[in-house]
Amino acid sequence: MSSTLLSANTLKLRPAFLRTFGKRWLHKKLQSRLAAHPRLYLACLTPLALLGYLFLLFFPLSSVVLIGQIASSWSVQSSLNLPTETLIQLLAGIAAICFSLPVFHLRFKIPSAYQLDSSDIPTLEKTINKLCQIYRIRHFSKILFDENLDIQVINASKLAWPFSRKRTLIIGLPILLCYSPTQVYILLARRIGQASGRDHIMLLWLNTLNKTWLQYTEALTRMSILALPLARVFKFYSQLLQSCSLYANQLQELAADRYALEVANDQDMVELFSQTIITENFLQQKYWPKIDQLAQRKPCPGYLPYANMSKVIRNGLMPEYIKTWIQTALRDPTPSLQQASLLNRLHNIGHEKVRPPQRLQKTAATHYLSKAILTQTIAEFDQRWLNSQQGSTKKPATSVIKKHK
Repeated sequence: MSSTLLSANTLKLRPAFLRTFGKRWLHKKLQSRLAAHPRLYLACLTPLALLGYLFLLFFPLSSVVLIGQIASSWSVQSSLNLPTETLIQLLAGIAAICFSLPVFHLRFKIPSAYQLDSSDIPTLEKTINKLCQIYRIRHFSKILFDENLDIQVINASKLAWPFSRKRTLIIGLPILLCYSPTQVYILLARRIGQASGRDHIMLLWLNTLNKTWLQYTEALTRMSILALPLARVFKFYSQLLQSCSLYANQLQELAADRYALEVANDQDMVELFSQTIITENFLQQKYWPKIDQLAQRKPCPGYLPYANMSKVIRNGLMPEYIKTWIQTALRDPTPSLQQASLLNRLHNIGHEKVRPPQRLQKTAATHYLSKAILTQTIAEFDQRWLNSQQGSTKKPATSVIKKHK
């Protein structure tokens, strides 16, 4: 009886196992093919990324062509007796004008982040401006802070111009609370060097196009019914482009590591690679689930996540956690098309072996921010978290954490 049940369970599990094995095998094959021909891949991806411009111009150009043809042959006498075909063409031209209006009135959503005055962050701003000078890019118009475990550069150009004057740097507060000053310096160098596009202009442009078309999708969805046709087109198109751009994102992240190598010690970068894996796993698997568990016990949680984050990650990282997470990362040579593996990142800067991070002694938050400003910022983020927990629908804290890649 037990052997029959065992064989039945084995048969049930076998298709799932085969699907997983097949997916990994296909993913590995695709990764190797793309790695062998990166220029061909980018050459094929570029026309798809540029297709967004055609979608933007479709309705305006259609209205010009349709109404222009009517206007070229218009006369007072002919206007009194319009043929059915001309009337249909006129109505189509008017409809194209109406569908074009949302494009001209479109506004991108402003990131919901916390802003400090320049006078409040002199050390951080000086460091960022120094890196901008090194990589020869314009200074950022804004420096904001959010709750993500990431550093982002937001481009405000509606035409996806990668060198727009209005660019915003968004730094995740967990980055400052969980990394050392040297590690945050490297992370800033990665993003600022990446934004310069000095040696990889095509990757920068493709990345900017990808993000811009996604912003169009979100902005058009929020607008009136006239924007609905274009919103649906951009939704399908941006999803398709996102899927096709996964490997381009990995190439850009590897390029970011090479940019950072220009201003950072290679040993510090190897240590940062390990620290990134450990921090992401610790926050996602240990810290935020525990915070969610504590929050469910009381209506107003007494354990504030951002006020305690640095202390917990300093004291709560057990050696067995570090060993397990690094070994897992080494065993998985191709975690995803979008994310470079630990081995790929090491080989990319000429290294073979990992270097476990040292115990966090001083956080970047205490280095780059004064005690008063840091206390104020942490209090603001903890209050936002409390407000989200006290809402009618509680979302787990893990839902707002975005991985640093």
